[in-house]
Amino acid sequence: MCERGRGFCLIQTLYHPMLKSLLIVSLCLVGSFGLAQSKRFVSDAGVEREYLRSYDSLRTATGFYDPDSEECNADNSIYLPGREFIFDYCYVRQGVPCKIDWMVGGTGLVDTAHQRPSTIRRVSYKILPGNMLGMTYYQNIYYTAEGPDNYYEASGLIENERNVWLHPPRATIFYVNEINPFPYIKTPLTVGTRWTWELEIGDHYSSSLWKKWSDSIVNRYEYAITGFGPLATPLGTHDCYEVSALANSEIGQTAMKAWFNPEYGFVRLDFTNVDGSQFLMVLTEVKYP
Repeated sequence: MCERGRGFCLIQTLYHPMLKSLLIVSLCLVGSFGLAQSKRFVSDAGVEREYLRSYDSLRTATGFYDPDSEECNADNSIYLPGREFIFDYCYVRQGVPCKIDWMVGGTGLVDTAHQRPSTIRRVSYKILPGNMLGMTYYQNIYYTAEGPDNYYEASGLIENERNVWLHPPRATIFYVNEINPFPYIKTPLTVGTRWTWELEIGDHYSSSLWKKWSDSIVNRYEYAITGFGPLATPLGTHDCYEVSALANSEIGQTAMKAWFNPEYGFVRLDFTNVDGSQFLMVLTEVKYP
């Protein structure tokens, strides 16, 4: 739970028929929204979000907001409603490349040479119309060999002229990504640009698979644009900005290296988890409406 005055929480209910239970996930953006009506942007502990009438004004006046408003999508150039960004991924644990299969016991990991029909092969961001508390609304879709899994996870991202910021996939043991630096790039898009951010994380994201803790921790992030140049991807070779980030908290340090292209967004994400394992994501396909 977010501390009072530090931000807001969205409780998202998720259902997976094989789990036969409801999972409650708290999505938090940490920071107070200091708002002056003359300003278009509000800073949320470092993330610049646009002031939206359908969210800020309506919620202040009535306690509600308009989930159908497209205000926060009006200036998007990458993450537009109807597009789907599909990633291949790999979880490297003790040097073994693995996929996630939440139908198996133990760690929930299977090595890439022994995938099953229920193994999650790819994960995507499907951009949806409307908004989620003033953020661009999207669904993470988890693909098995037989198509989309029935697990439902929805969240929000921010794209505007000042920054692009995404929640990472966080279903079941994808939870480990909550402790890593989130995909995030900030203007000016030049090598040497630096910025910070912080996020409060509840203990429902803890696990004996990577790290256990009680109550809440605060991750403090340091980001920098550390390079620019061509990167070979499954979508071709494209010029990308390289973003390097560290996150520090009382449970340890995590890291991320990300590559961002102004046309395709984040095309590669390399996370170093708190236990030294790695979570790697590569954009392989973009579907357009």
